[in-house]
Amino acid sequence: MSILIKGLILSLFVLYCSSLKVAVLLPGNTTDFGFNYQIWLGIQDFALAYPNIQISYTDNVPNAVSNCIAVSLTYMNNGYDMIFYPNAPWVDCAKNISRTFPTKHFVVHNAGDVYPDYPNLATEYRGDLGNVRFIFGVLAAKQQGTTKICMMVPKFFVLKERFANYILLGMKYANSNDELHVGYTAGFNDAATETVVVNHFINYGCDVTILQAINSIHPLVELANSTSPWGMGTASDMRDHVGESVLTSVIIDSFVTFKYFVDKVNAGTFTNELFLDTLNNKGLVIADYSCEVTKNARKEANKAKARILDGTLQPLCQPLIQQIFGTPCVTEAQITGTYFPGITTFDGTV
Repeated sequence: MSILIKGLILSLFVLYCSSLKVAVLLPGNTTDFGFNYQIWLGIQDFALAYPNIQISYTDNVPNAVSNCIAVSLTYMNNGYDMIFYPNAPWVDCAKNISRTFPTKHFVVHNAGDVYPDYPNLATEYRGDLGNVRFIFGVLAAKQQGTTKICMMVPKFFVLKERFANYILLGMKYANSNDELHVGYTAGFNDAATETVVVNHFINYGCDVTILQAINSIHPLVELANSTSPWGMGTASDMRDHVGESVLTSVIIDSFVTFKYFVDKVNAGTFTNELFLDTLNNKGLVIADYSCEVTKNARKEANKAKARILDGTLQPLCQPLIQQIFGTPCVTEAQITGTYFPGITTFDGTV
């Protein structure tokens, strides 16, 4: 192939890439130093890695489908080719827009479903989040001096029982009889009810508080200044913004998802598939441990993680599973919707 033809092909490729316009909708503010902040970091990483592709975002988009549709239409009317919806409540919005613009491409976060009737709507799910919660259960149980482990979660969050059960399974795997206590907030970022739950956890005597689907560092800041300081963050490395009282966090690396699907669009192979963020593909990352994590807790959590990754440990095939279900193993669907015995709750919304 001549140098002239190669140059022409390269020029056409660059022109194609530079014409692609990508948008991301965020449900909250990037200054939360949690979920929305972490997606913003992924957008910045993407902009550096793909300088010829325009990527834009709108934050503080309300969960209501009508608001999501209005923002999406603005992007579509301005010539955008692709929209990411990293928020499960926007599934109906994403379906509406994908049906209206069949030649464009859309990606929505959900609970692990694929939508065969929407060929231009792909889905993303944090596939290893249950495994991470299991590992966090091991870490919390092995942290020296812990007896009461707590989880803070929005009351309406449909997977709250699933992830609490994973934590309890990790605790039992660590041969712990520690308690697991769940506190409900009114939203993903609701400072008022987060404070109610924090105060309850302090009075209850929580040794470690694990955040699940809480988009802000606010609860960990309050706990850091209390008699129950230890916490585990979610979405971003919350230790960066709170301090060493945050033992670790599960980090969502949105760049991995952005790259996967944009590469598919560029290659002409985009389909309505399900993409899983995992520990293996670095879509989910367990952050570096705080210096306050005890040696044994670090060792046992790392051992559990290594065994999960090499397939020799199955979190949903545990003695507690046999005891509750009468079978050696179960699926995630079977541990969703009902708390295992030994988990107690507090409703901070009433």
